[in-house]
Amino acid sequence: MLSPKQDVKDRIESLESQLKDALARIEALESAQASAQNVTFGEITCRNLRVINEKGYAGVVLRTDENGGVVRAYGKPERC
Repeated sequence: MLSPKQDVKDRIESLESQLKDALARIEALESAQASAQNVTFGEITCRNLRVINEKGYAGVVLRTDENGGVVRAYGKPERC
């Protein structure tokens, strides 16, 4: 049987190891998310898609409705 002091030490070491693993997974996810800006999709299927600008507002909205669908673009119009 372990002493209470050794038991606590072992638990702390286990928690530290779990925390280290979780932080490594978070860093991997952050790295994957950062590079997701350069992804090309062949096809995306959804009922509603909102493109959010850097200010947090919807810039473009695509959605289906009873007539087929709607595309809305918000913001200042630009010349092409």
